[in-house]
Amino acid sequence: MRSLALACALLAPLVTLLQAADKPLTVKQDNYPLRAACSDTAEQIAALQKGVAVRIRYSLAGSDRPCYAVSVDMGGKKLQGYVWADGLTGLEEFEKEQRSASAAAASAAMPVMTRGEVEAARSEAAESAKAGKVDYALAAQLNLAADALQNNRPAEAEQILAKAPAPPGQPDVAMLRAYALLALHQPSQAMSVLEPALQQSPKDARLLALAGHAAYSSDDPRRALAYWRDSLDLSPNPALEQKYKQVEKEVGADKSGEKSYGMRFLLRYDTAVASPDLARAMVAALDEEFSRIQFELGCPADERIVTIVQSREAYRQSSGAAEWSGGLYDGRIRIPIAPSHQIDPETRRVFAHEIVHACMSSIGRWPGWLQEGMAQKLAGERLYPQQREVLKVMARNGKLPKLEQLGNGWASLSATQASIAYGMSLAAVEIFFDKFSSIGARNLMNNPALLDQITPQLDQALADSLK
Repeated sequence: MRSLALACALLAPLVTLLQAADKPLTVKQDNYPLRAACSDTAEQIAALQKGVAVRIRYSLAGSDRPCYAVSVDMGGKKLQGYVWADGLTGLEEFEKEQRSASAAAASAAMPVMTRGEVEAARSEAAESAKAGKVDYALAAQLNLAADALQNNRPAEAEQILAKAPAPPGQPDVAMLRAYALLALHQPSQAMSVLEPALQQSPKDARLLALAGHAAYSSDDPRRALAYWRDSLDLSPNPALEQKYKQVEKEVGADKSGEKSYGMRFLLRYDTAVASPDLARAMVAALDEEFSRIQFELGCPADERIVTIVQSREAYRQSSGAAEWSGGLYDGRIRIPIAPSHQIDPETRRVFAHEIVHACMSSIGRWPGWLQEGMAQKLAGERLYPQQREVLKVMARNGKLPKLEQLGNGWASLSATQASIAYGMSLAAVEIFFDKFSSIGARNLMNNPALLDQITPQLDQALADSLK
């Protein structure tokens, strides 16, 4: 797949085009109140006049009435406060930009076996077989499993290793199998494989690092930090060191200690933003959305998905997400909400969007355009007419990038580039559901090789639809 740099280079000339098409966020009517909180009784900071431009800092999901934190320049001063959604024009593009870079975050959160590590595992297995430490049958199984992992087939690797002729705790089997189970989002199973191996090899930095990932994905970050610290003491690893610092910061900022359990979810929440009754309602909503999405995509349901509901401040401090981020999936679903007594449609939509990311990530690794297109489609989002018009201009000018150029790493795209990428992704997935219904999303998830076959056809169909 081509690099993100190439995608950005192709998208960069389109920034002015999209900006010209954008409508500014402005106030709808004269003397509209800018308040100190999302309440009609909150102190009025200023009276905003019709047409005044505002910058949205973030939305408050979970409130009974859509509310936005904004900043506005008045009389040479920058004021910050809150306005209701019905007082603003031009919200559509902001809502599109608010979609989190969940797919990229999920990829970064999970340990990925590099080509070098695969080759090292193969070489080690071969050397162990020659030295008589591992029989040739096991070495062959390790080789097959490593090949499956390298080619994005973790379920196949897990099946091979579960039947491998090896004693309990064999470190090479445990390492490869833990990679497979973590890729399949089965951290508890991964930990059950790693613990016997660590009893035999307590100073293996690789096993300790994987145990940290398993603990973190099981919502035990303090245990994860302990494993990672031991691993780093044995073998310096800049990427792991960065993850360690991130989680250490998260633990210090996270105040969501209460838990509620559903069929498919473990909800951890902050009592400052959700009551026990609301938490139970959220779990029910999550289970409902999962059932619907599972029917569409065939998500495995081997372990509960951890979902964390926090105040916006705690969400930003613990996740490091952008100010405008409305949700995140990094192996766990994270949602910032305002204190509320009910689940509003926007919160349910965010639930669905992030569940799609969790589902697809548990099946395999997918390009960013498919992840984000599916997440938007199954969350009930639609392509705005304004976005379609921009894509039409791009297509007419021969500037529409190919889908394969919309890989992962969307977090580094600018807002305008991201808007194009999200719009293209949703348009392509809508065409998939319309023109490739005979294949179906669930069949595509089970046969990822089909994606390479149909992507050129989707590119052509997308270009044709924009003429």
